[in-house]
Amino acid sequence: MTEEIKRKRTASERLLVLAAVFLTNPIVNIFDYLPDAIGYFIILKALEYFAERSPYFDEARDGFKKLLIVSLCKIPSYFIMVHARGQNTMDYDVKSLFTFTFTVIEVWILIFAVKNLFKALFYLGERSNATALISPFPISKKGTRSFTPEKLELFTYVFVIYKGVATAVPEMLLLTRIVSSTNAGRVFNVASLYPYTIIFAVVSVFVLGVILARRYKAYIYAIDIDANMRPAADNMLDKEKKERLTTTLMVKDIRATLSVFIVGAFLMIDICFDNLYEINLLPQLVFGAVSVYGIWRLARYSGSSKPALYSGIAYTLLATVSFAFQVSFLNEFGYSELVNIGGGAKEAYMPVMITATIEFVALAVFFPLLAGAIISFSDKHTGIDAHNERYSRMDAEFHKSLRQKAYIFAGLGILTGAMKLLEIIFRYFPNVTHVSTDFGSWETGVVVSGLVPWFSLAVLASSVLYICYCIHFFGKLREEVEIKYS
Repeated sequence: MTEEIKRKRTASERLLVLAAVFLTNPIVNIFDYLPDAIGYFIILKALEYFAERSPYFDEARDGFKKLLIVSLCKIPSYFIMVHARGQNTMDYDVKSLFTFTFTVIEVWILIFAVKNLFKALFYLGERSNATALISPFPISKKGTRSFTPEKLELFTYVFVIYKGVATAVPEMLLLTRIVSSTNAGRVFNVASLYPYTIIFAVVSVFVLGVILARRYKAYIYAIDIDANMRPAADNMLDKEKKERLTTTLMVKDIRATLSVFIVGAFLMIDICFDNLYEINLLPQLVFGAVSVYGIWRLARYSGSSKPALYSGIAYTLLATVSFAFQVSFLNEFGYSELVNIGGGAKEAYMPVMITATIEFVALAVFFPLLAGAIISFSDKHTGIDAHNERYSRMDAEFHKSLRQKAYIFAGLGILTGAMKLLEIIFRYFPNVTHVSTDFGSWETGVVVSGLVPWFSLAVLASSVLYICYCIHFFGKLREEVEIKYS
């Protein structure tokens, strides 16, 4: 075994141990300081390889995918709940309902996900030479003590249920916080136990979590030493299934690659707020970085992607410089200062326009090269190859239509960039509007817009048009790729 393979296996093992750490940590006052979502994501990535090859792994992966969604929803829901409770700090009913609901959902799904995971491991171990999956594994340094996978599964169920109870019960106690003043001396207020139950829950979950994480570390290490799990999963497939799986995985990767460009299209929208100095929260450099990542992935299936890749990197760097100049100007002056000619704002705005113009030139070079890379890809991976004897006039017309769509895509991208540049230039010639506001006393405010006040709507419209066309164009490519290899 080479050193590189050993390093990859060791890194994979450490990631799975890290997932166990994220999932077994205690939850303090219903907030998870080590988000379970990270642990679920690591497990999902680890199960991808086996879900395509061996039974039950796919069911386990679906379970952890649901858990990832629930966990991701829980984080913003927690902050929304805290904000809502900020209006009434005594409203513990919402907090208790939140905790109980998410705890029940997560425990229920997690139990079935763990059940399917161990079912998959036992199935693979019993029908292959990957005996480490079903054999007792040592849990002491000297190897004198061992633990069975069956006991590990049972221990996991116990921990999952106990962690859920330890998370929900302290918050449920707060529902009994109100005690009548006339009965204060005769009725025991159960809510007074809240601090003690929190401390006990955190400590006990931490102790059990450490024990469980160490058990999983030993189990994963035993599987890693055996080194038969992946070959065993491969042997579950015959030659025909392996070839079909290879094609399926390639189509899946291509579809994901084309989806990167759809995601990147949404980054062409500008998001600016007055209280953040009107700085764009989605600068063009983010769009450039995502596009470069998409081209890098596309290069595995297209032979002419290097020019697009290099121009994309250059555009991203120039967009970064342009964004830095814009942020510097807005922090020092803001658009409102452009009305004061003697204040130096107009002189400071000149580098913003110059760098934005250079950025647009780079964008105008980048999009045609990107369209060329997409055309090269579509000629090879959609329809019938031009070198095939079955290639007909109809196929030629089909590829011609895809080329036209690619150039329309490039044209809309350049149009969107041009509209953004014009908006920056129009800012240099401000249109001042005086407005009055009444907050008890009359105050006069100044609204500053570009030379064409409504031009920001045109910029937004061009971005939306570009997004819609990207969804149509790359969605069409995704469908054609799947049809070709089906």
